[in-house]
Order: sequence, then C-alpha cells, then structure tokens
Amino acid sequence: MTKYPTIDSVFLNAGIMLPTDMTDPEKFDLPSFYKQMHINFTSHVALTHAFLPYLTKKGGDTSLI
Repeated sequence: MTKYPTIDSVFLNAGIMLPTDMTDPEKFDLPSFYKQMHINFTSHVALTHAFLPYLTKKGGDTSLI
C-alpha cells in the first residue's frame, strides 16, 4: 500500500487442483486435500484480511473480486 496507495480493487485469484481419487478411501490423500483447501480458500481469506483495512479506510467505491 505504500508503493500503490491508490489501489481500489483486489482480484483474489489463487487456486490449484491436485489429482484426487475419491473412489477408493485407501488412495485418498488427506494432506493433499488440506493443501488444496489451504491455497484455494484460506489464502483468499488472508488476502481479504490484509487488504480490507486499507479499502474500508479509503472510502468511496472499492472491491474485492
């Protein structure tokens, strides 16, 4: 925010898709599932948490996309 103080939109675009075989419980890789969920969901929450104070303080139209 120091380098680009006029930012008014943040594009939340992160995601991976790891190969998953859910037809056989023995082959299901729970750590890979957690990694995928962490990147695909938690990273968006973390980015929103980081940028939201700046966007709300700015006033006017801002967005998280």
